[in-house]
Amino acid sequence: MAKQHHKPISWGIYAKATVLTIMAFIAGILFAYFGLEWRVNILENSTMDLFITMMSYQQVLQFTDPCENNAYVGYLGKELDIIGNRLSQGDYPKYLLKQYALMESMHMQLIERMRNECNADVHWIIFFYGERCPECDAQGNILSYMKGKYPTKIYVYAMRYDLDSPIAAALRIEYNVSVIPTIIVDGKKYDGVMGVDELKEIMGLSKTPSSK
Repeated sequence: MAKQHHKPISWGIYAKATVLTIMAFIAGILFAYFGLEWRVNILENSTMDLFITMMSYQQVLQFTDPCENNAYVGYLGKELDIIGNRLSQGDYPKYLLKQYALMESMHMQLIERMRNECNADVHWIIFFYGERCPECDAQGNILSYMKGKYPTKIYVYAMRYDLDSPIAAALRIEYNVSVIPTIIVDGKKYDGVMGVDELKEIMGLSKTPSSK
């Protein structure tokens, strides 16, 4: 029987492969780190820009009629939604969540002024939610549907129940929020999941317009 000859192991190839693997691993870590930092910087700049715009607008309203600026309030709401969607898609620093909660409160006050001073047919909803909460997910989907169906009438402000924020804490105390999900519709609290029909009834959206 012929003796088999085995090729000697090329340790150089294994060494190169190991080095390339380590380099790829390090490159992945650096890309993830700097990629997240880049996204945070962009979102931070967008958030600060909108915050300054909203603060400026509140000052302008002291000298102008709020009923003539309803469209601009809607624009601010859309910009706020864009930032909210970005925050929901990543693990961003808590200070951005706190700043976002503050801007939500500021915009909600604008909507309330439109309701009280301009008799505008608009509604605001604060949605208290938490992580690993299936009912919160269900309520969030319902609210997203309602917002999509009535984009100029309904404004939804999602707020984490456990957010360490003075605004979030004040709202929890003001409306005695103790469970999730909980929603506040135009100043009235509702515990548990609220369906589409219930929300329409609460906000008077289920009424059939009278024929002329």
